[in-house]
Amino acid sequence: MTGSITGLKPGNHGFHIHQFGDYTGGCVSAGGHFNPAGKEHGGPKDDNRHAGDLGNVVADSNGTVTLDIVDSQIPLTGPNSIVGRSVVVSSKVLLSVLVIVRY
Repeated sequence: MTGSITGLKPGNHGFHIHQFGDYTGGCVSAGGHFNPAGKEHGGPKDDNRHAGDLGNVVADSNGTVTLDIVDSQIPLTGPNSIVGRSVVVSSKVLLSVLVIVRY
């Protein structure tokens, strides 16, 4: 997964993929972290983790994050594809969402 996120406050922000691409009701309608294998919470390098647990991203002094993530638990095709799911960037005061609609 590559791309950039802009408009954030500098610093750490949680970065997760949620079960559904529906954010009309916030995280409630987006569902929990994408977890097709029924695993526990964990860090992005852990084998035993929700597929959607991608740790933190760090926004630079301009509020920009540059993404370059390779992760075997978040494929773009197949039954466990992340296409159509919510990608949530969060901090104590901010919650941003995008839905992956194509790749």
